[in-house]
Amino acid sequence: VDHMACPYFGAVYLTKAFFEDFSSRKSGHILNVTSAASLAGFRGANTYGAARWAMRGMSQFLRADLADLGIGVTLLNASEISGTSYFDNAPGKAGADSHDRIPWLFQLPILTWFNGTTQSTARAALNGVEGGTAEVLYPQVLVAPFKLFGDLFPELLHHCLRLGPKGRR
Repeated sequence: VDHMACPYFGAVYLTKAFFEDFSSRKSGHILNVTSAASLAGFRGANTYGAARWAMRGMSQFLRADLADLGIGVTLLNASEISGTSYFDNAPGKAGADSHDRIPWLFQLPILTWFNGTTQSTARAALNGVEGGTAEVLYPQVLVAPFKLFGDLFPELLHHCLRLGPKGRR
């Protein structure tokens, strides 16, 4: 419930709050934010990943439902963003040891220093909104090939994501 509260239900309630105004104006744009974890299931992240998949699905359905009303929907699908306190060891944070539970494929941004900053991620999201893009994969150099690989070879991706730590069961 906690993992669904902010990313999914927060987006549902915000969308509902703005819908009437957007609908009456026949314009507006919704930006939903999710994680690269929405692209494939991996061990140790059941509720986190499910909440991110829910955002992905909600965005796709909203985009279909709201297009004829002139309301755009963009999903920002980002890997780890540097410059945040998400992995700090503090209440409500993921904790530094959570990196140890991430499959090696999801550690690429950490290992390669390709992860986005808060500023570059926000810029990519804004460009997606302004361009009417359905989904922004950021950083594109990492997330886009990962998504393509998963779309083309889902079973192989499933097996690759099983490499590394066992996560929580």
